[in-house]
Amino acid sequence: ATTAFIIGRGSAIGGDLTVVSPRILLNGATFAGTVNVTKTGSTGEWSSGGNLFNSTTTINQQGDGFFGFASGNPDTYNGDLYINNNSTERVIIGNGTVANQFNGNIILTETGASQGIAFGWSANAGGTLAAGKTISVGAAGFSTGYLQLKQFTQLGNAAVSLLLTGNTSLTIGPASAIGGDFNASAASLYFNGCGFGGTVNAVKTGATNDNSAGNNIFNGAAVITNAGSGNLVFGNGNSDQFNADATFNNTGSANIYIAHKSSGNIFGGVTTLNNNPTGNNVIYVSWYSAGTVFNDN
Repeated sequence: ATTAFIIGRGSAIGGDLTVVSPRILLNGATFAGTVNVTKTGSTGEWSSGGNLFNSTTTINQQGDGFFGFASGNPDTYNGDLYINNNSTERVIIGNGTVANQFNGNIILTETGASQGIAFGWSANAGGTLAAGKTISVGAAGFSTGYLQLKQFTQLGNAAVSLLLTGNTSLTIGPASAIGGDFNASAASLYFNGCGFGGTVNAVKTGATNDNSAGNNIFNGAAVITNAGSGNLVFGNGNSDQFNADATFNNTGSANIYIAHKSSGNIFGGVTTLNNNPTGNNVIYVSWYSAGTVFNDN
C-alpha cells in the first residue's frame, strides 16, 4: 500500500516540519515554523486547504501524480513560498477559492519532464499576492511545461520578472492583475485577461501559434516581441486596451496579429509596428475586427 502523510483539521505544529512521502495531504493546520514537503508518489490528490503557513514554505514535487492544494478552503502563506517541480506531473495552488493569500515572495522552478505549475485552476479559484512582494523564477530555472496565473492579483507595484526557457508556456488570466512592471519570456505566451499597472515587456520564442483571448488592459507602455516561429495573436475573441504607447516587434519567422477577432480594441498612445522577420511574414492589424480605434500616431 502507498503510505500517506495527512494533517488537519485544527492541528498545530509549533516547530519546523519536514515531510517526504508518496502522498501528502494538508487539510487545515497551522504551521508556526518552516514547512518543507516532498511528494514522491503516483497518486494525484487535492489537499482540502484551510492551512496557515507562518514561515517559509517549500513544496517539492517529485512524483508521478499531481500535487494539488486548497481544493475547498483557502490557504494563507505568511512567509516566502518556494515551489520546485521536478516530476512528470503538476503542482496546482489554490483550486477551490479565490481567497488564497500570498504574503511573501513566490519563487518557482520547473525542470525535467514536469507538466506545469498553476495558480488557480477551477473557474472560481486564484489568489492575491501582497503589496511589495513578487513572483519570480528560482536559480534552477523554469525550462519545461507551463506556468498559469489565473485569477491572480498582485497588489502594489513590485516588479515581476518571469523569464522561462525551453519549451515552456506562460498564461496570464482570466481575471488577473499585475500591479508592477512585468517582464516575461516563454516559448508560448497567452494574454487571456489581465490588467497591467506598469510597463510590459514580453517576448515569445517558440513554434506554436498562440491565440490570446483578449480582455487585457495595458496601463503602462507595452513592448511585445515575437521572436519565434509560431504566430502571436492578440484580441482573439475579446478586445484589448492599450492606454499608453505600444510597440510590436516581429523578428522571428511568423506573424503578429493585433486586435485580431474582437470589436472595440483601443490603442491610446503611439503605436509602433516593427516588422523585421526572417521570412516573408506580416503584422496584421484588426484583420477580422470592427471598431478598432487608434487615438495617437
